[in-house]
Amino acid sequence: MDGSPRDPVELAVVRAWQRCLKLERVGVEDDFRACGGTKAAALAIGEELRRALGAWLPPSALGVFPRVEQLAAVYRPLVPPERFAAPLPLHRASALEAAPVDPEDERDAFMVHGVGGEVVSVYGLASRLPPTWRVWGLELPSLRTGAHAPFDVPALARRHVATLRTLRRRGSIVLGGHSLGGLVAYEMARQLRGSELNVALLLLLDVEVPDGDPVPRRPVAYDREQREQLLERMCRAGFFPPGSTVDLLERFTSITHAMTDAAVAYEVAPLDQPAVHFRTAGYASEQVSERSTWEPYLGAGLRTEAIGGDHYTMYMPPHVESFAARVADCLPR
Repeated sequence: MDGSPRDPVELAVVRAWQRCLKLERVGVEDDFRACGGTKAAALAIGEELRRALGAWLPPSALGVFPRVEQLAAVYRPLVPPERFAAPLPLHRASALEAAPVDPEDERDAFMVHGVGGEVVSVYGLASRLPPTWRVWGLELPSLRTGAHAPFDVPALARRHVATLRTLRRRGSIVLGGHSLGGLVAYEMARQLRGSELNVALLLLLDVEVPDGDPVPRRPVAYDREQREQLLERMCRAGFFPPGSTVDLLERFTSITHAMTDAAVAYEVAPLDQPAVHFRTAGYASEQVSERSTWEPYLGAGLRTEAIGGDHYTMYMPPHVESFAARVADCLPR
């Protein structure tokens, strides 16, 4: 793993350390003392996390749990479920950190979660975008809380549009989505057409138009021990933070199946929308043509970019640096 946060709680701790310790980059294995932490910084971090997570721990917690991932593990069960429904600040323009969101500000980008419902995986990209942009993540709250969520693309899009509007009601934004979340982002752009909130650019991140055929799914009956072994492997690979429960794995799997079914059922309609389709060579290469499958729907408004890595490593070094530069080149000036 590259040290990037793996869930919204680790993301909040990383961002609090960046602000209070005045560090450009913080990884989940970084140590508070090694990063130059002081008593004053511990107090400031506690207040930052109280505002971000709705939970409080005394400054002494950093003495007992000095690493980002350790502190996040203590905060995680204390966070009220409703906090996971709000847009996640993946990257905030440093000059705008303390400023309220201006409804006319055109420097907001919103990223929609991937097939498993989580959006923190795009942090590697978001954190490398220009410092004049705020980047927000739209996650599926049911992944963290188990609450019911609609599982058809138009309903998911309506839900995320409503969440997005808590921050922006007019002006221009950039909207993107990774994997099957790209379909949700596409539908969100369609629903926003003609409103006071204009999608200046749509980013389709390694997602193709579904062909409508059901996805074969082999029935697998894991027992408890096998599920725990799978969870351990996913934690080691950086998909989930340490200490994650089998319940989280089961919700992730259930959401993945439901999102896949929703994508197959979604009927893509043409859209007059400026868009960039970023494609990796490693994603479903045996099914993907050389031409973007979005061309019949976006036409002249579409630009296609080939990037390095595969569906997952595109957000990790060494590929993410060039990927972020390519995205930055596409952003509205």
